[in-house]
Amino acid sequence: MGIYTAKYKNRSLHMPFSFLFNVFEPVGLVFGPHLTYMIQSGMDDFYGTIYKKWIPGAHLGIYTPIGNRIQIMGQVRSDIPARFTGDGDPYSIEMNFRELSYSLQLSYRLNP
Repeated sequence: MGIYTAKYKNRSLHMPFSFLFNVFEPVGLVFGPHLTYMIQSGMDDFYGTIYKKWIPGAHLGIYTPIGNRIQIMGQVRSDIPARFTGDGDPYSIEMNFRELSYSLQLSYRLNP
């Protein structure tokens, strides 16, 4: 029995809308919705797959300043509805895919 691997390249535009809330001094929360527009999906030619063009999601994280000019922020992001689904065809595979990602960002301000 062999192992089946596949590589998919997705191209998308990610549009976040974030709220920063300074909960404790100096640590704060960042949260909000985001919208992803799929420009091109690697699943275009995959039999029996339906993918959405507009995918709403949400993100949550924390941030803290390090000195006067540097800030570090960590976030997790997730899609709310499934990004890819099977179309219900008896020959298509069962698929229910949501993107879950995390990031670590280091910012430097030129004019604090």
